[in-house]
Amino acid sequence: MNVLVCALESPGMLFPALKAGRKLTELGHNVRVVTGPDGEAAAARAGLEVLSRPKDAPEGFRVSGWGKRHNVDAQMLHLGAAWRQFPADAVIGGQLTLGPYFLAERERVPLVVLGMAAYLWPTPASERATPADPAAWREREMRRHYVREALRVYEKARTHLGLPAWDKRLGNPLLANAFLVRSCHAIEGPPGELPPKVRCAGALLFEPEERTLSQDVEAWLDRQHRAGRTVALSQVGRSFGHPSLWCTLRSLTCQGDLAIVADVGRADDPAAQREAGDLVLPVVGEPLGPLAARAGAIIGSGHSTLALLALAHRVPTVTIPHGSGADLVARQLEKAGLTQVVPPEDGDVDGVRMALERAAGPGSGKARKEAAEALRQEERRFDWEEAFR
Repeated sequence: MNVLVCALESPGMLFPALKAGRKLTELGHNVRVVTGPDGEAAAARAGLEVLSRPKDAPEGFRVSGWGKRHNVDAQMLHLGAAWRQFPADAVIGGQLTLGPYFLAERERVPLVVLGMAAYLWPTPASERATPADPAAWREREMRRHYVREALRVYEKARTHLGLPAWDKRLGNPLLANAFLVRSCHAIEGPPGELPPKVRCAGALLFEPEERTLSQDVEAWLDRQHRAGRTVALSQVGRSFGHPSLWCTLRSLTCQGDLAIVADVGRADDPAAQREAGDLVLPVVGEPLGPLAARAGAIIGSGHSTLALLALAHRVPTVTIPHGSGADLVARQLEKAGLTQVVPPEDGDVDGVRMALERAAGPGSGKARKEAAEALRQEERRFDWEEAFR
């Protein structure tokens, strides 16, 4: 089977797609990758052949503006050229990658979509919520909001491409042939509590093998461990109108017992990074897996990669949700006893410190160990070939 793997070039979107591509290659299938220029080297290091965009075509596989018309146009140009080189029997796309939806529809081939670390849209379980349970009712409304917004962007893209409106009697088009959540049923609930096309595929964590920590970061980590400090890993992205995480991170280190290494590849507060202080180390482009393996705690924002790394490495975690969907990822993990959630507006130092203590409290290690094993088992037994049927 020829499989075209399509992914945005951001590592959080690209690396799970590369893991899927490698698994399909191991099963004997022919795989090609379409991504942005910043992701092509990583795909090549993963041993997968890349189909680059035509020289006169604009870039379309960036996270920024993922649903905008110019990105959809650019993706369709790139995908059309790729298809002429490699007519595929199946396509893998991503939750924020619209081009593969329309390519698979046009060519009448099955499409599998890679989602986040939690399923964000309505489920049979969420639809049973009532106002008598305010938390469940808020979750139901969030899920409805997220699917409305996603379908609105999808329908605008269809209209822009001159395609007829989707027939709603056919169900949610965004689920494609199969929609894969990067989680396990121990966290997401049993299969019957998810829509029929939604499946758990495990964490799908991946980094090119030669990605190792830089010498400067290794030396900084060694200094913190020799000083007896706990090292926490964080990831600072866009603040989306919430208070910047930087102030909280700096303040958390004031007692001298905690040091923080923070990935700032998508941060929108560069001035704050320059004021990080000796115990907060901003990094860009460092592999997160080795950092998570050496961390004693993780302070996440609800985005998939760091949340899943925390589970894989069994690290106590506090989540301060920032960004679309982060609140539902945090809620799913909190319901499973796998993180302590601190709302952004309540992210004072004392509140985060107390949450860190609870996250590492008695019995928490057993829950993390069981979740890590469940994720591994889910990924091991997932049937990729069946997903395309």
